Amino acid sequence: MDFILNYFEWVNFDREPVLRDYALIDAYTRKEGKSLQKNDLWIAASAQSIGARILTTDRDFDFIHGLFVRRELIDLTVPPAGSP
Repeated sequence: MDFILNYFEWVNFDREPVLRDYALIDAYTRKEGKSLQKNDLWIAASAQSIGARILTTDRDFDFIHGLFVRRELIDLTVPPAGSP
């Protein structure tokens, strides 16, 4: 468990880059007339602030993909490679 927890970078929400990116992404989504749930907005801002990629099984980040974040969509209808 320690290996997994230490493998990932921890992001503090109270850092200026996260707060700045939160405000930028929130303003953009409002201007475009689209909505992003607040938890998804925090995820996007955190990822943007450190240049991380978002792995997701839903399409909530599609309209900001490439603009603010890089998102990889995991299609649960496709079996993983090597599975029977």
